[in-house]
Amino acid sequence: MTAHASHQEVPSALLKQNIAGSYPTAVRGLGVYLYDEDDREYLDGASGAMTASVGHGIPEVSQAMRRQAELLAFTYRTQFTNEPAEELARRVTAWAPGDLNTAFFVNSGSEATEYAIRAPVSYWATKGQPAKVKILSRQISYHGMTMGALSLSGHSARRPDYGSLLHPFPVAPPAYFYLQRLRARAFAICRLRSLRSLRLATATTRALRRLRPFLILVPERPEERSGGNGTWAPQSRPEAQGSNRRRHCTR
Repeated sequence: MTAHASHQEVPSALLKQNIAGSYPTAVRGLGVYLYDEDDREYLDGASGAMTASVGHGIPEVSQAMRRQAELLAFTYRTQFTNEPAEELARRVTAWAPGDLNTAFFVNSGSEATEYAIRAPVSYWATKGQPAKVKILSRQISYHGMTMGALSLSGHSARRPDYGSLLHPFPVAPPAYFYLQRLRARAFAICRLRSLRSLRLATATTRALRRLRPFLILVPERPEERSGGNGTWAPQSRPEAQGSNRRRHCTR
């Protein structure tokens, strides 16, 4: 029996990601660290599934949660509003650009993607264009594990189990231009980069032109930009991109 299973004398009734796997039991957290039953310390580098970014055991957070739970646990949006949700919406929209002056709260990234699909579909339907139901994303992208979100995700390893249940949304090639470690032999490398950028832009442009009558949005998850598996979204003007290429190629 492994050290992880030594404390589990009663068979677990909790379904795990790996049914045959053995998991340590986390009993507490402090800051960026988790601790198991044997007080082993684990660096929670990804904050779980990116859900505890402020850390564990933060007194201000636990105290605020306790105060709110003692006052009011939950209200449903079709019947009530509440001041904590109103205040959070005011803060979020104060940071948002342009005329993004309303907020809608959901429980996860996957659910947010689902609503990001539904909102523009409903909008274009009311505008008399119900055929606009295509969403363009990138190959190798990830947007969640619910059916709509997974349909947008171009990560092939997550898709085979669900086959025809997924919507056949279009995808563009992944944008790996700035992630290639090609710094030596500058002239040859810069020619290669320019060719790859041209091919990527051409493929993306063709996809956009073909789908224009049906396209409603291009999803983007900010945390994916640094990981190289994000979906397509325009990041800068073409002249700025050209300037960036020249700067990289003259280093």
